[in-house]
Amino acid sequence: GGGGGGGAGGGGGGGCSGAGQLATPRLTHTTQPPPPPPPPPAPAPPAPPPPPPSEDEVHAAAAAAEGLVLVRARTATGYTGVRKTASGRFYAKRKAGGRQVHLGRYDTAVEAAAAYARA
Repeated sequence: GGGGGGGAGGGGGGGCSGAGQLATPRLTHTTQPPPPPPPPPAPAPPAPPPPPPSEDEVHAAAAAAEGLVLVRARTATGYTGVRKTASGRFYAKRKAGGRQVHLGRYDTAVEAAAAYARA
């Protein structure tokens, strides 16, 4: 009989010993606020303006506006009836009535081709 009481007392004693000790406070984990989101990327700089049209493009557009068709060829200048001079300029000539007709000297092959198309 005494052993059973001792067991009950032992259980109670265990509870009493806990009452004699100070309870340690539970540490709670504090979470820090999340870091702010990164700033949005800077907008891309505006694209540079397109380069101005070349002199040949300007002359080709003018010829097209006149309704001229520049005759392309597999020559050094790229146009029928147009040749390059030693000075770097271009001349146009065309056959008319079985004879070569000189149409003029020009700064660009496109201008000479336009003269050929007009003749």
